[in-house]
Amino acid sequence: MTKTSIDDNWIREIHKEGLTEYTFCGALEYRYNHVAKNWNADTRKKHEREYNTIILPSLKNHNDKTIGEYTKEDYEEAIEIIKGKGYEQNGIRKQYSESSINNFRNLIYFVVFQAAVYGLCQNVLWGTKFALDVPGEATEIEERVILKKSLSIDQEKHLAKELLGDPCEDGAMVALLLMWGLGLRNAEACGLNYGDIRPIDGHPDCYAAWIYKTTRIKSDELQSGGKTYNTGRIVPVPEGIMIFLGKRKALIEKLIQEQDNVEINIDELPICCSGWIEAGFCEFKERCKADQVSVTAHDVFESAGISSKQLAFLDEELSEENTAALLKEKEPTAYLLRRNYATQMCILGLTNAEMQYLMGHDVEDAYESRNEFVDSERIYIMYQKLRQRELLNERKDDYNKAEICVHGREIVKLHISAKEPIDAVRINIEPGSAAGVETRWYEETEAYLGERTVNILECYHSGYSQ
Repeated sequence: MTKTSIDDNWIREIHKEGLTEYTFCGALEYRYNHVAKNWNADTRKKHEREYNTIILPSLKNHNDKTIGEYTKEDYEEAIEIIKGKGYEQNGIRKQYSESSINNFRNLIYFVVFQAAVYGLCQNVLWGTKFALDVPGEATEIEERVILKKSLSIDQEKHLAKELLGDPCEDGAMVALLLMWGLGLRNAEACGLNYGDIRPIDGHPDCYAAWIYKTTRIKSDELQSGGKTYNTGRIVPVPEGIMIFLGKRKALIEKLIQEQDNVEINIDELPICCSGWIEAGFCEFKERCKADQVSVTAHDVFESAGISSKQLAFLDEELSEENTAALLKEKEPTAYLLRRNYATQMCILGLTNAEMQYLMGHDVEDAYESRNEFVDSERIYIMYQKLRQRELLNERKDDYNKAEICVHGREIVKLHISAKEPIDAVRINIEPGSAAGVETRWYEETEAYLGERTVNILECYHSGYSQ
């Protein structure tokens, strides 16, 4: 192993319950031959000085914590400390350049990555700006342009297979399912109880989730509301997710009966409980934490072909003051899945106001307010549109069809609008009926059969069927 020149005053190992675990400094020394693999002698000397005098002094409680106990937020705090201290040159206190700060992030990431490879900790910095190197400006712009901020069809198919495969799965996986399928933030998904999913009034077979509470940061404790007044909303739940949650709920009910816990009300239990559902052992009363969901997402995303760099650039953007204020998002995992949800809504024909409501944003419409969406029929209209979403619903062929009963010689006038220029209207008359149909097309509503029209919904369904 290549010998490091890390100061001897730093603690390398911590002994807990008969086990020996490494501190950040210990992990650095233990994996140094891999961390410094591509560094020449001068680079090693420079980086060792930076570890000794800048990074290690900025990691709070370094001598008392193992590397496995550090979180992304801990490393971000260390970077903020480094920024705040700056450096002294010729008796003048100066601030580090952004490239220097990125270099410190990289040095931290190298250690965490290598420690994770060896099983000393989880890679809590996967998909964060710590993983970004410092490319030239032209290269960075090119990479930002080609990076998608939504998911491909193949990536969605992979998520469906991973997240809907086993109702016994860890609660963090269920939280990812709710984030992907309902556009929730991680703390919103963790805050849901089984009783928060209810039938839509007047439509007993259709369900919606009432989003009105979240978990606190780094905690499983509940708090009312969220970031803003707009966070509270009622979101339709796809059929596939309802079937999955029904199986999961039945497993927990069986465990409750076996343990004779008659005092437990399952509607008050968290949907995203901590750990797996296993016979004889299940922490179904313990709520999953939001930061656990973010860590779990790393492995799921990686296996789905979602690159660390894609999340890292998002993380960097969300950390910028103006962008963060505009998007009101901080966590890149939630942002990517919520942006993907918004893309699905746009394709399925939801209005801007409907999308803003379901995302928990301001409803920027002069004729509609958030209060109008509490009406069950408005929720049902959105449910009907979202029912066409692939992978999470059984395909329905009766979408956008209407049944109209005409008695005697009644005259019925209908106004029909289409989302696509080539959409047609079909009228079926029951055999033996005396009814007749007279239609009149007004000039401005005649179907246009131009060659350059595209039926987006048809293309959408076709893409997933391949």
